Amino acid sequence: MRWWVRTRGNGLLRIDRLLAGTSIGIIEQAVDFAEWSWLEIPAGTWDGAQEVSLKFTVAEGTADIDLVKLSAGEWDAMEPGESLEIPAPVFFHAGNTDIATDSVNFLTDRDRRGLLFYGPKLPLAPGRYQIRVDATVSHTGDGRAGQWIAACPEGAPDIGQTTMTAGTPTILDITVPNNQPFLLAFVYDATEDVSIHRITFTRQPD
Repeated sequence: MRWWVRTRGNGLLRIDRLLAGTSIGIIEQAVDFAEWSWLEIPAGTWDGAQEVSLKFTVAEGTADIDLVKLSAGEWDAMEPGESLEIPAPVFFHAGNTDIATDSVNFLTDRDRRGLLFYGPKLPLAPGRYQIRVDATVSHTGDGRAGQWIAACPEGAPDIGQTTMTAGTPTILDITVPNNQPFLLAFVYDATEDVSIHRITFTRQPD
């Protein structure tokens, strides 16, 4: 586990990691960023469910902080030309997970219409990206399954959207304007059965 801290300034941060209100160690981290940038802070270890938090003190100079996130796993910035493939079950989702195919399934006779799949809510470096959705869509009606929407940050006007239709590749070409947490969301129409297998992000040359 690690904390992500979005900061800017020139100074020294003293970060006290708290577990159920008790310090488990202080980390001092230099800040030397003219633009908003992310620091990664080890979260420490604990057993079971615990209340975790951070206490920040500016020990020297100045530092602004606008976002803090707690996450697990690796999340590295992509260089132009690099790709990142994420299995669908890793995203936040309704429907059901098919363990055998590592897919997320939505069924017209079970799942409601609406926003049922979204993520990763982690930062991408500003730049141009292509997003490819690998999915299987039934074709019992007109083939339209729903809408994919990209935003950065969540709640801001979308930076791209496309309709998912049976027999047609689902691809978004977007420009990410900043390094705030990025959101990709699927709004299900509940008119076709859908199995989402994976999402691939490819950073394009600037």
